[in-house]
Amino acid sequence: LTANGEQSTAISLTLHADFVTDTSIVTIDLSADTNASGTNVIDTSNLATTTAITITGSAGIDTITVDADSADVIKGGAGVDVIDLTGGTAADAIDFTGAHSGTGNYDTVANFAIGSDLIRLDASATTATTAPTAAAVIEDEATAASNATGATYDLTAVLSADTNSVDLVMLDTEVLANIANADLDATGTINDGTELLKALVTAGVGSTASSITVDNAGDKFYILTDDGTDSYLYFVDSGADTLITADEIQLVADFDNATIDGIATSAITIA
Repeated sequence: LTANGEQSTAISLTLHADFVTDTSIVTIDLSADTNASGTNVIDTSNLATTTAITITGSAGIDTITVDADSADVIKGGAGVDVIDLTGGTAADAIDFTGAHSGTGNYDTVANFAIGSDLIRLDASATTATTAPTAAAVIEDEATAASNATGATYDLTAVLSADTNSVDLVMLDTEVLANIANADLDATGTINDGTELLKALVTAGVGSTASSITVDNAGDKFYILTDDGTDSYLYFVDSGADTLITADEIQLVADFDNATIDGIATSAITIA
């Protein structure tokens, strides 16, 4: 079931319990809909089957709700999308391919179940050469930031690998030494790294790191961290130098009420 191009109005699809059984349709793809106005709705929560559905959103805002018993694959695409996995034990996978393509393209994810649900990262968003479908190359860091305000958070000093060879850096909650004076969910700056840099510094009101230091100009990778309540997936690109500034940090996903900085590395692959 696919969109046949740009639509003049928003699309709304609510599937009944026997939809898959009656039609054998297991793919819903709105990627051809380039209309960025309005909110498309895809709701498969009524399905009475465990057959997996693959759902791809449009260029605009999509609200995607899936059933609890199917191992679905969801790709929100561009826009500020809302994805609700509705719980359950099925291993839903969120594919973030293309979600780093511009400021404002992030997903808000509800009911992500640690221990069952999966994350798929975009191979084109990292300088690592990890093959598609392979496990992502991940480094986990747990040492509290100790840099003074105005100084850079030196990621190269705490990682064992070069930043051009990792797909994802996981910063445990403890790393965010100044999280009490930062708001990763702040309206207006959630899209960039302003609040993340405030957290990556020695504790103090008004304190902030100036940047994140990486090994090479042009290094690109993801950062996953949490504030003790929600988790945040960022895409970072150092650009022409080895310093990642706030505008070179882009939110990809906000996982509501899920602290997944300790998610099993086996649950994160390259799409």
